[in-house]
Amino acid sequence: MELRDLVGKPPIKPSPIEWLRFAFIKHAPKMVGGETVGIYTAPIKPWPHQEIVARRLVETYPYGYLLCDEVGLGKTIENGLAFRALWLSGRARRILICPPASLVRQWRGEMMRKFLMPFGIARSNGNGARVSYLVPPGQDDNTEDIEERRSLFDRELIIVSTGLLQREERLRQLANAEALDSIQSVIARDAKVETPVSSEELSSVLAKRLFTHIDPAAAQATAEEYRRFYTRGAT
Repeated sequence: MELRDLVGKPPIKPSPIEWLRFAFIKHAPKMVGGETVGIYTAPIKPWPHQEIVARRLVETYPYGYLLCDEVGLGKTIENGLAFRALWLSGRARRILICPPASLVRQWRGEMMRKFLMPFGIARSNGNGARVSYLVPPGQDDNTEDIEERRSLFDRELIIVSTGLLQREERLRQLANAEALDSIQSVIARDAKVETPVSSEELSSVLAKRLFTHIDPAAAQATAEEYRRFYTRGAT
């Protein structure tokens, strides 16, 4: 049964034991040893290699990785499982996904349908932003809600296209935004894009926004490591 099948029907009243189970599932990610609960409560069952990668991402957070699986092996699934686990456990509150413009709607749909995470797509709207996101029980791009925001980066779960992110005015906006807990940058194979912002400058800003919430000494070392790997992969 999907969420859309419940529209127009009377609410289902859970039994006491079901309420207890729901409460446990809700609070389990924040309990000791519960960091990976989000992986196993997702509406999908991952393949073994996807589960291994997702657990590695969660257990070694906030270190970053370059996922280089072949097309079709589930990089989106691996990221989504890690995002869900980190978000439900409270370890990551603000998550930014940066895919090419042609993939922003696909990423939003995948995050909602497979992980029940309400990511919004942020687009320019004058000096601010217009954010669109799917509204449950909407399972496709035809059921949207629109928000007007002061910045592309106001929302906690946000998708911004790489082309929009690399504009100089938006890069300054990102530099002044609240620190992000996790950033996923999606790079198309053999992509060649000319932008007014250098890879070095973009990676530096991303690193600063990503790691300012942890210990300053560790942040400096980790941000520098992230900057080197990001720049190497983008040049």
